Amino acid sequence: IKAQFAYQSSMELSNEVYDAIQNIPVASEVIKHARNRLVQSLDNYQSQHTQLFAQVLQIIKEIFIPAIQRHAFAGSAFVKITNKVFENALAIDMALDVLAERGYHANVDIKTNYIPLRVDPKSFEIITEKQLVFTFRIKFARIKLRSD
Repeated sequence: IKAQFAYQSSMELSNEVYDAIQNIPVASEVIKHARNRLVQSLDNYQSQHTQLFAQVLQIIKEIFIPAIQRHAFAGSAFVKITNKVFENALAIDMALDVLAERGYHANVDIKTNYIPLRVDPKSFEIITEKQLVFTFRIKFARIKLRSD
C-alpha cells in the first residue's frame, strides 16, 4: 500500500512539486522508529542530564499528575506553568517524552507575556519583564461513567 501511495503521489503531482517535497518524510516513516528513539532519549536523560531530568520528573509528579487526576472524566488536561526549567528546550522534550512513555498524548504551546514592573519617571517608558508561559495539553483515555 505504501509503495502504491508513493507511486500515486509521483503520478499525480507535477515533477517540480514531487521533487520539492520528496525529502519530507511521510508519517509512517516518522513513527516507524519512534519507540526506539523514545527509549534512547529517556536513557540519555537519566545518564547524561540526571539533575534536569529529576527536576522535570518532580514537576510532573507535583503539578501535571494532580491536573490529570482532576480531569480524569474529561480525558484531557491543560497545565499552564511558568517554571523557568522549561526555558531549556531539553526539559520540554523530557516532559513530553515521559508523558508519551506513560501513555499520555501531550504537546506544548509557548506564549510570551510581558509583565509591567514600573514606569520610568523620565521617559514614561513602561519597564517590563518577559515571562514564558508553557501550556501543556495532555490527552488520555477518559473514565466512562456509563455505557450509554
